[in-house]
Amino acid sequence: LTPDATSYASVVDACVAAGRAGEAERWLDSISSDASSRVALDGIVGGYANIGRLEKAEAAFESMRRHSLEPTAGTWNLILSAHAKAGDAEGAMTRFTEMRRRGVQPDVASY
Repeated sequence: LTPDATSYASVVDACVAAGRAGEAERWLDSISSDASSRVALDGIVGGYANIGRLEKAEAAFESMRRHSLEPTAGTWNLILSAHAKAGDAEGAMTRFTEMRRRGVQPDVASY
């Protein structure tokens, strides 16, 4: 059996929920640049956002480029949420502006 996006997402979610987000990041080194990587990275960004670790969420968000992945609207929403949860309105607005500049259409969750 070959792991799919759901498998990777489950492992990443479990690692983040256990406070082992660094271990979740290490999983990314074994994943190719495909949908599995995107799902795993979304899980890391969201996980860090949920536990209030804005710097780590930002680092995971930025690592998408290292994996040759462009953030989707959903991924952008995760990083916007991380800034909002941290009380960083300026950072959220900066990311929102960047999102639009990169041609990603905001959706209801973006606002």
